[in-house]
Amino acid sequence: MGYRSEVVLLMSKEVTPYFLTFLAANPESRTLCESSTRFSEGAEGWVIRWSDIKWYSSDQGVQGIGDFVSDLESGDLSDYGDTEEGIEWSDHYKFIRVGENCDDIVCLGGGYWNVYPATSIAGL
Repeated sequence: MGYRSEVVLLMSKEVTPYFLTFLAANPESRTLCESSTRFSEGAEGWVIRWSDIKWYSSDQGVQGIGDFVSDLESGDLSDYGDTEEGIEWSDHYKFIRVGENCDDIVCLGGGYWNVYPATSIAGL
């Protein structure tokens, strides 16, 4: 059993070199990404989706993804080779985690405005 979540991480192609550097340095996070429901890079960038996953911050892979997302949120990708200053990385990604409880939603990043959490009523 355990508490399950739906998680998505979308990133523009501009994030690619930093994301690949992150994956190379974080094998647990790379394994987590590779075992996701959807893990693909396309013309628009990256789509990573996990369905029915135990998204616990105590897991090293999850913690690594969380740290990378925090770095995107803060605009500081210098740990991954970014030498430019002043880039607004928040417009280049979207991270959404929806837990089992109706008020357990995390939504970060300003990009991909067409992807968002939605709630509905089930069981009737």
